Amino acid sequence: MQLIRFTAGNFKSIADEQTIDFAYWPGESSVPDVPWADVVRPVTVLMGANASGKSNMLDALGYFSRAIRLSATRWQDLEDPGEVMFYPFASESSGVKPSFFELDFVVDGKRYLYGFEYGGLGVEGEWLHYVPNERWTPIFERSDETIEFNNRVVLEDEQAVLRFANPRELYLSVALRGQFGKLGALAQAIVHSLRFIALSDQHREQRIHNVMRALRSGAMNFDDVGQLLAAADTGIVNVTLDESKLPPDLVEKLQTAATSLKQLHPSPRAGAALTISDGDGGVIEFSEKDLEAVALHLIFEHQSEDGTMSLGLREQSDGTVTWFSLATILVEALKTGGVVVVDELDAHLHQHLLFLIVEAFTDTTINVGGAQLFFTSHSTNLLERMQELNLKEQSFWFTEKGSDGKTTVYSLADFRKDSRANYERRYLDGRYRAIPNLSPATLRGLTNANVGG
Repeated sequence: MQLIRFTAGNFKSIADEQTIDFAYWPGESSVPDVPWADVVRPVTVLMGANASGKSNMLDALGYFSRAIRLSATRWQDLEDPGEVMFYPFASESSGVKPSFFELDFVVDGKRYLYGFEYGGLGVEGEWLHYVPNERWTPIFERSDETIEFNNRVVLEDEQAVLRFANPRELYLSVALRGQFGKLGALAQAIVHSLRFIALSDQHREQRIHNVMRALRSGAMNFDDVGQLLAAADTGIVNVTLDESKLPPDLVEKLQTAATSLKQLHPSPRAGAALTISDGDGGVIEFSEKDLEAVALHLIFEHQSEDGTMSLGLREQSDGTVTWFSLATILVEALKTGGVVVVDELDAHLHQHLLFLIVEAFTDTTINVGGAQLFFTSHSTNLLERMQELNLKEQSFWFTEKGSDGKTTVYSLADFRKDSRANYERRYLDGRYRAIPNLSPATLRGLTNANVGG
């Protein structure tokens, strides 16, 4: 999946509908006359002051994905049947209006537009259109009063199931739960393509879990691990497995497989997480518990002046774990495609690693899957290095919160273009707004209060 445009409204600080574009082509045609890869931007950066709504725009996209994934499943198990997942802008009138979400995207070369309105009573509107050739064509449209289906796309038995959906369930979520037809496949493409990464301190265990998941899924092997850590110049020279702390039967399986985990792949059998060739035409199965034990007993050898020092995964620095867990997802996306969404990507990484990540997505020889990266950042150096990182004015977006508490989103491309401009200096000087309104006088008043009194 590739993103073209995302719009959200009446969600947290996003009172009025705000849109971020992830692609651009001239003219007003519904499809470009060049491949999608030529018009979809690989990197989109959202900048702005603290509490200006940057995270809320990412949260809105996350809510969009969760609603598809959970509104027909986990949300149905809420203790209060009348409780709904509704987060409107904090005003008297906003609690009456539904939140609005709409995603314009591409799957398998076809353009789709899917959106919904979710309010205090659940779904108040839902729609899905696509461009089979050159014109927009509705697949379904749902409102409080009417439901209309495209009979050529949604089969009659599928329509019957959807008509029985309760008001808190999105049709696309019902289709995902039932895994039926084109709607189910489309819902799966959306939720599987959007990969959200949490880098805050309270998510350290989640980052360690991401490492385990990558090893369990076969997306990473020991050789990949070593290369990722070397790329970040972490000082780690080798990654091994402490077999002395593993159950004997697991050690035997690993030794029989003669393994560096290179041949691991997802198992088709229930109860087995992964399988590996035994070299004689058979396979050896590894359970989730087996592979979690492997991940937990990885040993990282650090180079120092006094030689090497061995540490476990949980003993690594936060920066190393952050890079390791982040990089496993990034590499998987660069290989296979999808959209990686990260809040404050630069918060736990050196800026040179930030530049490395951005360059990886803008370099087509590395980003072979055509993946997209959407992240928030405070690093103004990205503006300074725009050309070096192969970024465009359209790659940069800003959030600003007004005195009324409402978030506004706009692009650097909205301002007059000047090839000689120092964009970083202009941003810091407030030319593009979206910077904090600092008040040293307030701090002076706090520190001088009651002094000498």
